[in-house]
Amino acid sequence: RIRQHPAAVVAQADAGVGRIMAAAERAFGHGNYTLIVTSDHGGHDADHGKDDPRDVTIPWLAWGRGVRPGPLPAGGLVNTVDTASTSLWLLGLREPTDWAGEPVMAAFAAGTAQ
Repeated sequence: RIRQHPAAVVAQADAGVGRIMAAAERAFGHGNYTLIVTSDHGGHDADHGKDDPRDVTIPWLAWGRGVRPGPLPAGGLVNTVDTASTSLWLLGLREPTDWAGEPVMAAFAAGTAQ
């Protein structure tokens, strides 16, 4: 398995996000959309799934219409399953009752959801 240098991987991810943002700008207008960038899990030493904080801590970034600037309030932890719940909430849709996630409403100004 060939491993890329971390800086190259970050540059590729950044370019991908840039392409998504450019398409959203064309489709919806400047800043008239919400973008969430996250990962499905953390990981270290090509491993994941343990209780090690490096394995369970994920990035969760929100940008765009209605997003409050800055970090979440103290204790504002985000679980990976909260991303889908947040997406549905932003679209004004109900999530299935058996879902474990919760919308991350603290990341958004009041009245943001559709």
